[in-house]
Amino acid sequence: LRLEGPAGTILLDGFESPASWHGNIAKKAGVRLRTSEDHTEGAGSQEVNLGIFGDQFCTRILEQKAIHGMTFAVADYDTVRFDYKFKGRPPRANLRGLFADWIDLGDHPLHCEVASARVEQSAAGAVGDLEFTDYIAEGSRLGRRIGLVEGGGLVVVDRFTPAPQAAGWAAGQLWQLYAIAQRGPDWFASGSDGPYPQADGSTSERRMLVKFMVGEGTSIHEERVVPGTMHAPRADGSRQTTYHTVASRHLVGTSPITAAMAVVPLKTDDDPATVADQILFERIDGGSVHVRLPTQGGSATAVCTSDGLQIRSGK
Repeated sequence: LRLEGPAGTILLDGFESPASWHGNIAKKAGVRLRTSEDHTEGAGSQEVNLGIFGDQFCTRILEQKAIHGMTFAVADYDTVRFDYKFKGRPPRANLRGLFADWIDLGDHPLHCEVASARVEQSAAGAVGDLEFTDYIAEGSRLGRRIGLVEGGGLVVVDRFTPAPQAAGWAAGQLWQLYAIAQRGPDWFASGSDGPYPQADGSTSERRMLVKFMVGEGTSIHEERVVPGTMHAPRADGSRQTTYHTVASRHLVGTSPITAAMAVVPLKTDDDPATVADQILFERIDGGSVHVRLPTQGGSATAVCTSDGLQIRSGK
């Protein structure tokens, strides 16, 4: 573990000694710690069966005690580099206590540059337009249009323009639900998320319905995820331990891809299939999309074009 930058390299921890593991690692039942000859620097490295710790673990005392309490200028050292190898599933963990932010291992960082961002609010709702360049792959672009509709409802329209190296990828939109009560060919309805406070001071059961725009080359997927650690308290004090990821999926070629989804609230006595039928997607030439969805007392249409997204109220 080292700092690198224009001023050179500073070793923080060579991972040469098993004695530098904190007690919450060294004393855990079933842990196996040993010094390996496979190393980048020094005389060895540490080998540990990380899988027994779940998603979160630490702690290790930095071996290079000479640097304890020292500060370094970001202009001199702008990179943290950590060398590790693994067998089996990629380790998912975070190193804490070294810096202001955690260092996550096993995550896939979302590389991109924000080219522009705009938010606008009106009587019909709020809209956001975002443009990302070099999205995951150099040369790829993503235009995201978001509409929050007065009276309830969220619309997200994405326009992904792939770079040549992105051909063959699977791309699409996703949403997460704690529990799925019902589903259709292109929609998912959650179970109750519990009673939540309303603006008038009352409480009401909250549910969500998610519907995706489908078409040629589009498939719909659902996956139940059981994380080792999950911070998801409900309004009634209970906690969720699993969640479902629902998604649309498109095979990426050389042409731009347009994807759209709508999320609307459900009352406990609403029929999800009836509400889903009221959500309509219409593709327009040039990648534009019109999304019509029900609201309290009427309907609204999100009109998404290359210039942005507008919300129009209806009855």
